[in-house]
Formats: sequence, structure tokens, C-alpha cells
Amino acid sequence: MSGLFDPGFSSPGLLAALAGVFVFVGVATFFGWWRGSLRTILTWAAASVCLGALAGRAGHVVVNWDMYADSPIRILALWDGGISGQGVTGAVVLITAVAAGSRPGILRPALVAGVLGFVTWQGVTNLIFTPERTPISEMQFEQLDGTPFDLARLQGRPVVLNLWATWCGPCRREMPMMAEIASEMSDVTFVFANQREAPERIAFYLATERLSLPNVILDPWGDLGRAHASLGLPATIFIAGDGAVTSVHVGEISERDLRSAIENLQSKTPQEE
Repeated sequence: MSGLFDPGFSSPGLLAALAGVFVFVGVATFFGWWRGSLRTILTWAAASVCLGALAGRAGHVVVNWDMYADSPIRILALWDGGISGQGVTGAVVLITAVAAGSRPGILRPALVAGVLGFVTWQGVTNLIFTPERTPISEMQFEQLDGTPFDLARLQGRPVVLNLWATWCGPCRREMPMMAEIASEMSDVTFVFANQREAPERIAFYLATERLSLPNVILDPWGDLGRAHASLGLPATIFIAGDGAVTSVHVGEISERDLRSAIENLQSKTPQEE
């Protein structure tokens, strides 16, 4: 089981959230100073940030429980960026409603601070995650040794794209089976895209587990997961020769389901003459 601390792990999603919190607290502080109620508003802001973070994390964990079932301690790793916006919003609205019951004057500062904080969060997220909205076929990745990997060169062949991470228990369970099937299928290309981990960590894991995987690529910003709207790990995407996604399986996949999806994939990919 991987540990709680991962020095090679970084999440731009967390940076976006922190930017939103900074603006939120900054605006709340300004209103508190301006209105002469700094202590009251800062108490509300601190409660909103703390309880909002807990509620947001809880919402994310519930939706993506497969990612944490085998390693619950990862729930505490808030720096992985897994926060539910709905959970945060619900908690802040509840806290604000309670506070406004005794201090009606807090509503306007809360509304302004909340809106500006949310806009900052989403704005930074869009700036970091989707600067050019590059099509998947044009995305550039690297393999563990730094060699460029161009997904466009796989055009015309059926592709099984697996999104995984070394800390993900379900990923670890399904990977030996997927490696075996990948080794026996010459007409299907398997690509194993690691999500947001350092090359050294990935190489150490593969060596320790004695796993031989074809086409291990680095996806340090989670581009492929967002492109396919994947909300958890592992995720297995089946792509036909014309680039069309035939199906997406989120969560651990069985050998039977994998083979069935591959058969469907092959039937939708024209055979080479």
C-alpha cells in the first residue's frame, strides 16, 4: 500500500482551489474591516473554509469510493485535489444561513466573497486545465524514459487506454490481468496512462511488482481523464480505429468485461487489407 505522503504528486486542481480560498478570505476580511465587524466575518469565513473543505472532500470520496477503498488513509491527502464543488457550496450555504440568523448583516459580504471566490476557483481551473482545448489525438505525452508518445500515430488501430495510479488499489488489482491480455493481442494497442505521478515512483512500482506493460505514458495534469469525463480511477477507455470512443469503464474491470469490450471494439474497427 502506498503511503499518505507522495512528494512526487502535484495537483493543479488544488492550486485552483487555494486561489479561490485566498480571494474568498481576502474579500471577507475587507468587508469585516470596512464594516467594523472583522471578528464576526472572519469567524464565519474560517468556519466556511474548514467545514466546506471537509464537506467537499467527503462528497468526492463518496462518489469515487473505489479510489480509496483499499487505502482509506488517502482520504486525508487533500492535496490530490479531490474536492466536490457541490459539497463545498452546500456547507457554505448552510453555515451562512445559520450565521445570518443572528447577524443578518453578514449576508451581503458572504454573497460577494462567495461569488468572487468561486469565480476565481473556476477561472484558475479553466486557465490551468484547458488553455487550448487540444483534441486528444493531438495531445503530446512522454514515456517513462522521456521518449515522446503521440496518440495520433495509433490512428487506424483499436486502442485500450487505461488510466491508473500506483496508489489506486483497484488499479493494482486489475493490472496483472490487463498486462497478460495486452501481451497476447497483437491487433489491439494497450496504452497505460499514469495520472499525475512522478516517473521515478511509477518505475519503482512496476519494478517492484515485476509488471511488464506496453506503452506506459505520463499524464501529469490528468488531461486524458478530463477529456473523457472520468470521475475516478481506474478508467478504461476503448477507442476504435477511427478515433471514436466505443465505451468507457470506470472502476476495476473484470477479465470477461475487458475481453467483451475488446471484441466490440474490434468489430467497429475496419480490418487492414
